[in-house]
Amino acid sequence: MTARGLRAVGLSPRRPARTDLQREHELGLAWLVTRLEARGDGASVYTERECRARERTTGTRHSADLREAGDRTSKRWPDLIVKHRDGRRVVLEFERTLKGASRLRRIVDGYRAARWFDEVWLLCADPSSRAPPPRRAAAPPSRCTAAPAALATRAAGNQGCVVPHRP
Repeated sequence: MTARGLRAVGLSPRRPARTDLQREHELGLAWLVTRLEARGDGASVYTERECRARERTTGTRHSADLREAGDRTSKRWPDLIVKHRDGRRVVLEFERTLKGASRLRRIVDGYRAARWFDEVWLLCADPSSRAPPPRRAAAPPSRCTAAPAALATRAAGNQGCVVPHRP
C-alpha cells in the first residue's frame, strides 16, 4: 500500500525496507538452523514460515500476542522454534538491529504471556558486525534470557549471540 493509502485508512506510512539488514538476518538464521540441526539431539527446528503454516494447518499456537500502542494486539512470529523430543518448545528471536526499550518490553511481555512456549531466547548480534554470529554459548538465567536493557547492552557491547545449549 502506498503512503497515501496508509494515511487514508489512518495508518502511518512505513519506512522503506532495509534489504541489507534483512539479508544479514536471514543468513544469521540459516547459520543458526544449521548449527542447531548439526547437534543431532533429535530436536526439530521450525522457521517463521513453517510456524505460520503449522499454526494455520494444525491450530496449535506458534505465535505470541503482543500489546501494541493504542491497546491493539498483533501476532508476533518467532524467527525459530526448537521443539525438543521431550515436547519443550523454545522460541529463538535473532536481533540484528537494536530496538527501542518499549518495543523490546512488549515483545518480551508477549512471549512471557504465551504459556505454550517453555523458553524464549533473544539472540543478539552486534549491529556493526558483518561477520557470522560467534560460536559461544551462555546458560539461560530465566524463562526469557534478556530483559530489554540487557538485550540492548549485549548488542551495543559486542557480546555476540547466545546459542541455547543445556549440558
